[in-house]
Amino acid sequence: MNHNFYFILILIFCSVGCKETVQDTNLKSTNSSENTRSEFDKPNKNIPVTDTIIKDDLVYEWIEELLNKADHDEEFSKIKKPVENRYNPDIIDTLINLNSQLDQIKIYSSDNSKILKSARIQNDNSDLKNLKIGMSKSQFNKVLKENISSQIKSLIISNLEQTNIFEFQFQDQILTEINYYGYLD
Repeated sequence: MNHNFYFILILIFCSVGCKETVQDTNLKSTNSSENTRSEFDKPNKNIPVTDTIIKDDLVYEWIEELLNKADHDEEFSKIKKPVENRYNPDIIDTLINLNSQLDQIKIYSSDNSKILKSARIQNDNSDLKNLKIGMSKSQFNKVLKENISSQIKSLIISNLEQTNIFEFQFQDQILTEINYYGYLD
């Protein structure tokens, strides 16, 4: 009986000691994961602050203006490239690349329509409906009738579906670049 009693006592002490070791290990791993997690929670200061505004009507006005500029502006050099129609290989459409110094516009053209594919506006004094490269963010706010934070480095203005996206980039509170990204179906 004495042997059984000592054996049970030894088992109890061992099991209590093992539980404390497992709890200490779990606590240490929790603390290390918290330290790792807190490193990821810190904001990266190299990522520019961005905001998005949805304005369907304005986006479509800007698209029309860029298409008109591409058709009528003599400063653009045009390069046309035939491309196969996605849905009907018997039809040949045209990809039009327009370049003027730092400005670029790409248009997908078919027999019955022209679709703005992309654009990059960087030339000083290039404009888009009264938004000019080189203007201050306060002037930009007045034209758009918005109050955009001074911390914003990149502003996205798109349609609701986000198939037509204009990106406005600011450096030192000055508009430096306008990019357009269109969705082709």
